[in-house]
Amino acid sequence: MTRFHMCQSVRGALTNWSGKKWNEATEWISRSDGSKFATGEELEHRFQEMLDEGIEVIPVGTDCDNFCPKDGCRGHPIPEIAPPSPTSQSTK
Repeated sequence: MTRFHMCQSVRGALTNWSGKKWNEATEWISRSDGSKFATGEELEHRFQEMLDEGIEVIPVGTDCDNFCPKDGCRGHPIPEIAPPSPTSQSTK
């Protein structure tokens, strides 16, 4: 089993978001140094710069240590949990 973290499409945001959505996104999208964008227009400009730099997606959250700016999260293996063996169950 593999866990994948969510990501946001840079191109998708540039294509589909309106001014109001850009302003709302300043609440949950931060700069790489953790500081906030002052306006939605500033954030939209940064998204265009990222696309020009070849960045297709950005991570949602900070937990992913296997992130690719073109493909997103490459996955994190989750160990399988084995079901209890039949001998470990009591029979009455």
